[in-house]
Amino acid sequence: MNAMALDLRAFVTSGSLDSVIDLFNGLDDLGRKLIKAVRPEVLDDDPVRLLRAVRFAASLGFLIEEGTAAEIRKRAALITRPSPERIRDELFQILSLPRADRHLMLMDSLGLLAPLFPELDPLRGFMPGTYLKEDVLAHTFKTVGHVDSVLDDLAGITPEHVQTILEHCEEPLEQFVPRKAALRFACLLHDIAKPDTFTDKDGHVRFHGHDNLGAGKAQEICRRFRLSRDTEAAVASVIKYHMRLFSLTTPQGPSRNALYRYCRDLKANLPESLILAQADARATAEAMPKEKFTDTGRPMAMVFEYYYGKFLKTEAQPLVSGQDLIELGFEPGPRFREVLEAVKERQAAGEITTRDEALEYLKTLS
Repeated sequence: MNAMALDLRAFVTSGSLDSVIDLFNGLDDLGRKLIKAVRPEVLDDDPVRLLRAVRFAASLGFLIEEGTAAEIRKRAALITRPSPERIRDELFQILSLPRADRHLMLMDSLGLLAPLFPELDPLRGFMPGTYLKEDVLAHTFKTVGHVDSVLDDLAGITPEHVQTILEHCEEPLEQFVPRKAALRFACLLHDIAKPDTFTDKDGHVRFHGHDNLGAGKAQEICRRFRLSRDTEAAVASVIKYHMRLFSLTTPQGPSRNALYRYCRDLKANLPESLILAQADARATAEAMPKEKFTDTGRPMAMVFEYYYGKFLKTEAQPLVSGQDLIELGFEPGPRFREVLEAVKERQAAGEITTRDEALEYLKTLS
């Protein structure tokens, strides 16, 4: 940055790049598509440049020059010195780009990932089970990468809702944090609690509760990076429920109640949860025998269809309201939500289809 200048008078006269003042052979580096520090000390002056080099390489499709990469590795521990907000902004601009898995692996090869995410270190070399071919960190990177493949394949999963989902993923949660970047962040963190919850009973490997515990850990990380409450809530909920889709892969398919509860628990974050679950499944499939793979494509399509075809309409136009409860003699309080939720769940199951039926049901509860 600022390594070259332009002699404006000469440029206006000649229009030639010969008027570029280039003391460090920057034009040559541009031609070779290289990111290069003019001197190592600039990395000490502002350590956020360690991460910015990755962002420039990722966004431009350049490589980091070998000498510069070596200097970054020497100074990787300095990456925690800049304010969390500055690191966050660089990181999420990287996560907004396609193939973020490659950019995260570049960060890791430069030694920048571990200081920023010490919670990922226990995943390195952690290979639970007898059939997995890679450690959990490698699986994590692949999950991030498969976000792109799932988005690319939406037309084959839920053709009616492709554009709606893609627009949803571009929606900003805060500056530099579109939903797709928060989704990739959730993918990066989705298995951080596996080492804490690992059990192996007679060869049966389990990670009971890793989703819920991981969501809590992810919230702490979000706060460390000074992310907004909306982003924190989105990341945590997507991780907390990322295993829910796998529970719907039964031969008979998910029930209406199961579909409703899934959508109710995630609300606006439902698309990201489904994409993470499918990306997770695809990454897992690459590291296990085919016969052990659980196909989540069909239930994913069913959830999307229910979410856009039924759930959002039900949420927007409830059959009854709190005023109806008051008129029927219910006392305002916590039970209001429980009763209204019971009506919605029966509506989702098809047991209640009209306002009159909803009011009759309420009378049985009053």
